Amino acid sequence: MERYRVTTGTPGYPCRHSPGLQMATRYLDQYFDPTLELEESLTKDVLVDDQLDRLVTQYHMAAVAEHVPRRLSEATRDELSLDKKRSRRIKHVLFTSAASWGASDQLMRDHSEEERKAGAQVNWVDWFAEQRRYLERTRRVVATWAKKTGNVKDGKKMVTRISNEIEWLSYALRD
Repeated sequence: MERYRVTTGTPGYPCRHSPGLQMATRYLDQYFDPTLELEESLTKDVLVDDQLDRLVTQYHMAAVAEHVPRRLSEATRDELSLDKKRSRRIKHVLFTSAASWGASDQLMRDHSEEERKAGAQVNWVDWFAEQRRYLERTRRVVATWAKKTGNVKDGKKMVTRISNEIEWLSYALRD
C-alpha cells in the first residue's frame, strides 16, 4: 500500500511551471499590450526608480498642500476643510505606496522649490485624473515588459502596487 507518491512538479501542471507563475501570467494578461514597443534599456531597476522618484515628489507636494493655509482663493470653510482632509489622505496613500516600493527612507527630506509651488497650486480632482492616466499607462508598460522579458513574478508585484495605488487614491478622494 502506497501512502504517498513522490512526484516532480504540481499535479496537473508541467514540471517547469508552477501554478503561481501561471496565475501571475494570467493576471498580467489583462494589462498586456502586444502593440506596445518597449525600449531595450527598460529594466526592473529603471521601472522601480521611476516609481520611487514620482512617489517621493508627489508625497512632498501633498505634504506642502496639507500645510499651506488658505491656498484656495475665496473658498468656503467646508471647501477648505475638505481640501485639507484630501491632502492628508493622499499624503498617506503616497507614503504607503512609496513604502511598498521601498522608499520610506527617501521621504524624510526637505521639500524642493518645485514641490512647494506644486503643493500650493494643486487641485486634487484634476491632479487625480492626470495621475490615474499616468498610472494606467505605467501599469500597461510594466505588464508588457514583464511578459516580454519573462519577469512575470516581479511584473505582477509591480502591477499590483500600481493597481493598489489607483484604488487607494480614488478612495482618498471620496466626498
